[in-house]
Amino acid sequence: MIRCLYTASDRSDVRSPGTRRDEVQMKVAIQFEAQLRQVAGSGNVEIDVPDGGNLLKALQQVASSGSDELRDRLFTAEGTVQPSVLVFVNDHPVSSQFANVHVLNAGDTILLLPPISGG
Repeated sequence: MIRCLYTASDRSDVRSPGTRRDEVQMKVAIQFEAQLRQVAGSGNVEIDVPDGGNLLKALQQVASSGSDELRDRLFTAEGTVQPSVLVFVNDHPVSSQFANVHVLNAGDTILLLPPISGG
């Protein structure tokens, strides 16, 4: 017997551009703080990512739909997440070096904090 572990509310019926018709999507929330909020033009966005998608792909998706400045603040020239950006998934820190292997789940909240300095 096969049992479904997800309810209809865990998944979105809406596909993101460029996804296959049969690819299951899930919603994740992204929160921008401080200067990133200004660059992103909003403090919060919700995106659809493929089921089993990782943190890096979600951030790339947000950056591709935003400004060049947002992309430059989130990513290095090599395409990795800027090590100076603090990333949290559901209030747990995730090192930028693990963004490509950190699998997201439906309903996750990603919090992005830019470097903060001053005194």
